[in-house]
Amino acid sequence: MIVRSPQPHRPQPHRPQPWPRRFGRSAALALSLGALLAGCGPKEDEDDGSDGTGGFDGASEGTSDGTSDGTSDGTSDGGATDGGSDGAATTFWFTTCGDPVCSGYRGPTEGLEVCTDQVEEAPCSPEGAACDLENDCNVHFTCAAEDPKDQPGGCPRSLKSTKFAIHYLDPAGRRAAADAALRVPLATWRYKGEPEVGPTHLGFLIDDLVQGGAAHPAVRPDGGHVDLYGYTSLTLAAVQEQAVGLADLRAELQALQAANAQLKTENNALEARLSKIEALVGTASAAR
Repeated sequence: MIVRSPQPHRPQPHRPQPWPRRFGRSAALALSLGALLAGCGPKEDEDDGSDGTGGFDGASEGTSDGTSDGTSDGTSDGGATDGGSDGAATTFWFTTCGDPVCSGYRGPTEGLEVCTDQVEEAPCSPEGAACDLENDCNVHFTCAAEDPKDQPGGCPRSLKSTKFAIHYLDPAGRRAAADAALRVPLATWRYKGEPEVGPTHLGFLIDDLVQGGAAHPAVRPDGGHVDLYGYTSLTLAAVQEQAVGLADLRAELQALQAANAQLKTENNALEARLSKIEALVGTASAAR
């Protein structure tokens, strides 16, 4: 019988898992941590080369989770990142506000490419890049360091959880808002640089609403932009006030109709009594 000597154990080479093409901030931070750990190892000129790599072993085999190629420049084969000195991504894909009221896609937008494999909050570069999502609210992707929707003057937010000092308008406040809407002067105009032919624009001019530096619900605090949310709410207040007035008129009309019906009933009764009296008078005259 032939006895074979046991073969020595041969470790399998490490095969790093492919980096997902679409990854978010957590993946970018993990990559950054791996890069920092790699940087903490001995330098190439300090390594004795005993492991045959000529450098820190972790740099060739990746981070501790085995999901990266271990490079320290903050990039991966899954997409570009606009990294800082430590390799962490600093810009990400964010959605823009889109239309105040979703009324259908109006694209394509000139000079703006259609989005392909972009993912919200995934690292991106360069800052300021954008693409068209082709949706009914005309929302775009933009590459930025912070979410533009959360910045001052960003998208209107209507959830109660995002607000404080909430005060609902009483009837007097609603009437004041409705009166403010009715006092807005409307005008037509053309923008400078537009041709003098074709349809004109219709709306109000900010200058007419903030005379003397007074604040107005339809104008943003910077005094140079329209607050569409505030202006729409003023219009809604006018509609609500009109609805209340119409309801009062309907109630008054119903009361008048009821009173008129009562008068008709009483009038019919008087006519009936008058007819009887006339009949009696006629009978008495005939009997003489």
